Amino acid sequence: MIECQIEVFLNVFTVDDEKLKILLLKKEGSVAWRLPSRLLKIDESLESSAAKICNKFKIKGDYLKECHTFSEVNRNKDRRTIAVSYMTIINKYSLKDYDFEYQLFDINNIPKMAFDHGDIIKNAIFELKRELLNLNNLKILFPADFTMPELQKICEEILDEKIDRRNFRKKMLPLVEDTNESNEATLGRPAKLYRFSDKNLERSLFNVIK
Repeated sequence: MIECQIEVFLNVFTVDDEKLKILLLKKEGSVAWRLPSRLLKIDESLESSAAKICNKFKIKGDYLKECHTFSEVNRNKDRRTIAVSYMTIINKYSLKDYDFEYQLFDINNIPKMAFDHGDIIKNAIFELKRELLNLNNLKILFPADFTMPELQKICEEILDEKIDRRNFRKKMLPLVEDTNESNEATLGRPAKLYRFSDKNLERSLFNVIK
């Protein structure tokens, strides 16, 4: 009888330094980075297993989506293993101090990865950009105050194109609220701070910008 195990992977995405980033781990003594993961137990669902990874990082994981199943026969040479990929979107301030090595990496500059984790990430990034077209999901990345340039840079990364600054501001203003405060830490003239409105933003970023 051929035994097969299922490993659940979690792609944790956030915004840091005006870039979309992913959380990666490194085992002691290893030169390769890896995604957070755990083996599925017989008495749990895939989603509950992914939620347990969120619990390990003490993040809410309110947004949790299954991305893809990787079932290539030789993806793990030691044992037949099927990988199921999930992703979550969080605010970077949700991350805590952990007793293991982790780092946030720019999604456009992924380091050397263990096994086929790079392929899993590539697929998850594709799904991420598609999901962030929904403004309700985009709002998860910006629960606190932000500047218009910060928001625009992330939207440009999602759409993979440059956006006219004045047009972007005009289209986004009806969807955000002015906090009447400024980011004093910026160089030069302080930038005004905004936050997304509390109303339902079940709209497509593509349709809003275009």
